[in-house]
Amino acid sequence: MDISLDSVWNGGEAIIARIRFGGIQNYAEVRAYFQSMSPSEERMIEEIILLKKTGKQSWSLELDAAGLICIKCLNVEESRLYPVK
Repeated sequence: MDISLDSVWNGGEAIIARIRFGGIQNYAEVRAYFQSMSPSEERMIEEIILLKKTGKQSWSLELDAAGLICIKCLNVEESRLYPVK
């Protein structure tokens, strides 16, 4: 999932961060969650309400377009890709 981070909270620079959930244990549920959003070519989501680690192998994700889901996964990786131009 690519996230555009607001420059106000990131030292004046707008950055794209990539969050990767690996080894998703409830894959069918997570897939249905993302497919429930209205389709668009780029799958733009207006706002992330919550992204929080809630257990050893679980994360809560709440998007304005789809509500709340618990993602059960083995690992999560974050990387900063590049500044937004």
